[in-house]
Amino acid sequence: MKSLFIDLLEYAFIVTLIGVITFLLIGQILIIEGDSMLPNFKDGEQLIAEKVSLKFKDLQRGEVVILKHPIENKLIIKRIIGLPGETVIISNGKVYVDGVELNEPYLPPDTITKGRENYKIEENKYVVLGDNRQRSSDSREWGLVDIKKITGRGFLIYYPAQEMRFVNPTSL
Repeated sequence: MKSLFIDLLEYAFIVTLIGVITFLLIGQILIIEGDSMLPNFKDGEQLIAEKVSLKFKDLQRGEVVILKHPIENKLIIKRIIGLPGETVIISNGKVYVDGVELNEPYLPPDTITKGRENYKIEENKYVVLGDNRQRSSDSREWGLVDIKKITGRGFLIYYPAQEMRFVNPTSL
């Protein structure tokens, strides 16, 4: 009986260790707070972001990322809009990348992006915006985001279970 208890304790330790290592190196869990990413992501949904591909694959426009808020001490979810070396202009309710209007199929067709911004994006920096352009604190408020602030790519909404879905299916 004592041997069984020790075996169970060893298994519990190993499983816990694997879980901690996975969380620290491979995945990031985030509970979405607020409505800055509506209609695609809702308050209270829980998301798993993966960290590994950030080391091997460049971020792509349209991807959903988890990042450290530049002002507050918390993680947030936003969408990559502008990439290093590009010029992003927000004017007349539209977003332009290198002079071409950005096609954003993930947004409702009547979306207006407020602001009059002009970003010349430096190396290792990004422009990120929330999907709910009327109610999002994002690059329009705090500027470019350094790659060091981005902690993971959105991977899977796992809660609530009936809303389970992949977040960035094209990056899998």
